[in-house]
Amino acid sequence: MLVATLIKAGNPDLGPLIDICREIDIQELLVMDKVVADRALDIQQPDLVIGYLDPPSDITQFIATADLDLENVTALTNLEVMLQLGRAVERRIPACLIVPPPLRAPSVPSQLVVIPCQLSDVDSLRLHLWAFTANLAERRQDTATAPAQISPPVDFKRYIRLLKSLRQKEGSNIPSFRVEQLVVELIRATGVAFAENPEKSTPDRGFDMAVLPSRESDEIALIEVLAGRLNERRLHDSELRLQEATLDRRAQLGVLLYDSIDGRRFPAKRTTPLVLRLALEDLIEQLGHKSLSEVLTEEVAKATERI
Repeated sequence: MLVATLIKAGNPDLGPLIDICREIDIQELLVMDKVVADRALDIQQPDLVIGYLDPPSDITQFIATADLDLENVTALTNLEVMLQLGRAVERRIPACLIVPPPLRAPSVPSQLVVIPCQLSDVDSLRLHLWAFTANLAERRQDTATAPAQISPPVDFKRYIRLLKSLRQKEGSNIPSFRVEQLVVELIRATGVAFAENPEKSTPDRGFDMAVLPSRESDEIALIEVLAGRLNERRLHDSELRLQEATLDRRAQLGVLLYDSIDGRRFPAKRTTPLVLRLALEDLIEQLGHKSLSEVLTEEVAKATERI
């Protein structure tokens, strides 16, 4: 359970953000206003700080407005939010900054994670805040563990056997969710931060799960699993949906993991570093001697070279 301080500009609707915080185990969210802004971090040091910039909160708007109401006067400006976030960074408190488009993120310290989302874009905001808090939990766990433990290579032979057993048992009508369950187990075995798609109760939105391939980064990869009797058209359609989901949620990478019932390979005909196409069996074999981050980095480099 985490305690967070929210430093917000303007007077936005915080309902969606509060709901998301509950979902990702932020037990307490302290909202900072102008009255306590300079003392909030001294009163109680939180586990993390969330900043929010408000498009209408630029200081020039307040200067140009003749009739200022009390609500706007007591609200923090974007400049004041940035100053308070700077204090948090100086104290080494993990901090992130929500920058809703069309605002552009200002120049920020490398320790400050920028989340380019509207508060109303619940899917993207949930995904990025999950990534931020998951990485924070990993760092705290590593600090408490001495020496730091490195996840062992995946037992790739076991997962290859499980995959082939699924093919034989299910035949040509193998459901994708069976293979997806295997992928979930495989990804967890790599030791990376992982989240199943919270939107699974809704129609397919292009991805099955999200992962943080590296413990040193908040970069998000979305993974879609496709299995059964495949052809190029099905794969391409899935890539397009995954690409749209990756762009909509402002993730860094989409990965389409496929497994054809006959073991056939389908090399990507349209190359883009944003969405990778990988045969599940090939990924399993590579994870026997590489980390997930290394595998994806190498595949992105190969895709870039093919452009």
